[in-house]
Amino acid sequence: MEIDLDLSDPRGGPPEHIAQVNQFNREHRLDARIAPGYKDGGRQAQYDEDSGKTIIRSNRETIVFKGPDEDPVLKRTIDKAKADMAGMTSTEQKAQYLNDYVAKLLHKAHENDEIINRIAPPGAANRQVSLGQLIEAETGVCRHRSLLFKVLADETGVPASLVRGRYDDGRGLAGAHAWNEVQLENGKKILVDVMHGNTFRMNQPEVQHYQNSARQPLYDQNGPIQTRPKPAAPPPSTPNKVQAGLDIDLGEPQKPAPQQAPPADDERRIRLSPEESRNVRDHIIIGTAETIHTTKGVYLSIEGQSAEKIDALKQSLQRQGIAFEEKRSGLNGGTNVLSLDNENAQKLARVQSTDPLPVRPTPAPQKPEAPAAAPPSRPRACGRRRPPHPLYAGTGTYHARSYRACFGRNHTFQQRSLCFDPRKIARAN
Repeated sequence: MEIDLDLSDPRGGPPEHIAQVNQFNREHRLDARIAPGYKDGGRQAQYDEDSGKTIIRSNRETIVFKGPDEDPVLKRTIDKAKADMAGMTSTEQKAQYLNDYVAKLLHKAHENDEIINRIAPPGAANRQVSLGQLIEAETGVCRHRSLLFKVLADETGVPASLVRGRYDDGRGLAGAHAWNEVQLENGKKILVDVMHGNTFRMNQPEVQHYQNSARQPLYDQNGPIQTRPKPAAPPPSTPNKVQAGLDIDLGEPQKPAPQQAPPADDERRIRLSPEESRNVRDHIIIGTAETIHTTKGVYLSIEGQSAEKIDALKQSLQRQGIAFEEKRSGLNGGTNVLSLDNENAQKLARVQSTDPLPVRPTPAPQKPEAPAAAPPSRPRACGRRRPPHPLYAGTGTYHARSYRACFGRNHTFQQRSLCFDPRKIARAN
């Protein structure tokens, strides 16, 4: 379904962190340096291509990467890693250190769900957890550990990638998984699995346990299969010269361009009125605001945002009937927020959970006309006849009462009147 509403960034395209989220959801790997604001809500979460608003929420919490300037716990973790890695020279040595470091930071894997539910209660309108909160709680499974490894690698100059797929060791341990790849000085790659505490070279058989979502292997002894450059296409063939006036290469026949099918009913454009357009924009602006749950209500963080974005958020809240108070909270050393009490927090949750698109009546599908019923077919005779009664033998015709024909597969004999000439009937009698 296409909405006739422009929500893209005026500078062109979505912001970098939203583009990375969409790329990871499509390709299940991320090689570039992760931008602040990047979030991971699991495989089921889907986000708007331009605004980053959550379209489909998963039942898992959303991990948000805040920059080191906004996350003091993460900043201290990065500083310690840089200090410990100062004397290391090889990339493989640095990758092994980060593997052990992340596994030590987020070691409470068995208690992960319980701890996460305390940080971000289930059913909250915006279940977000920062990397700093995970480090303080000392918890995380494969997707938390691989994301933290990627962030630390970016900050310490280790060329690493974030990968998502499946793990299957062939002995019963199988399921969705996330890990990292690190490129060495010689151009080859190693696989780092922080969840299992392993580092593998590509010539080790263990790399065959890592698959894509279609259960196909991602690696062989030469490295990643899907990211390997494809061989160059052969140059187009030139027509051969005429040989003895017989052999002429006419090339491949040109195929007609396929005709595009008409758009389906769910792909038709929806044109919104100005009021409906404002309502959709308000839902997106409010839905993308950073929400902090407190005992007295909800805080919407406006720290570090431009005056235009803050005014747009205030106007959207006012149009939706949500009252707020601008203040400075004591969280994270003091941040500017819009404070909402419990009553207005419930209004906020309703706005974030409802679909802003108007409902358009759809025409009822036309039922196909039922084909006309065929007339009942009469059974055909198989051609077998009972001999006539001896009384009528030799007369040249048989009376209707004496003629019986076989109908059907079970050869049941039924009486049929074949002669209605009274003279023949009289002669027969």
